[in-house]
Amino acid sequence: MSSDSENSTSDFLTEEVPAKISSNQKLMEILESYNIIFNKSQVPKIKEKKAQAYKEIHQKYILQIGRDLTEKQLKKKIQNMKTELKKKTDKTATGNKKIVLNAYEKQLLALMEGQENPVFQKVPGALSIGSVMEQPQPSTWYCWNSWN
Repeated sequence: MSSDSENSTSDFLTEEVPAKISSNQKLMEILESYNIIFNKSQVPKIKEKKAQAYKEIHQKYILQIGRDLTEKQLKKKIQNMKTELKKKTDKTATGNKKIVLNAYEKQLLALMEGQENPVFQKVPGALSIGSVMEQPQPSTWYCWNSWN
C-alpha cells in the first residue's frame, strides 16, 4: 500500500518539478558567466563589481525567463537557492543513501566551490621567510660535546 502512495506522490512531483528546474537551469546558465557574485570579499571594488553583475543578471533574467522580478527579489532567489543547496549537501542520510542533486544544483555547487580555495593557497608573489632553507639538525656529536 505504501508503494502505491509513493508512486502517486512521485508522479505528482515529476509533473511540477520540471518547470521549476527549467527556470532554475536557465538562471544557472546566466550565473555561470558571473562568478564574482560567489566571491565573499567585501572590498569596495568587489562590491561594485557584484552590484554591476547583479544588474546584468537581472536584465538577462527578465529577457530569457520573462518573469519581472526586482533586483532585490532576484538576489534573494539566488541566496535561497544557495541556502537550500548547502542544507541538502550537509544533510547526512542514514543507510548510506546518496544525495541526488538536480542538474542546476550540480552547476550551482561547482560555482559555489570555485576553482581554488584561498585558505589552502599561498598568496601569489609572497615569500615564506625562513621556511625555504632546511634547518640543520644537531648531530649526536654536537649534543654529546655540549654535555661535557
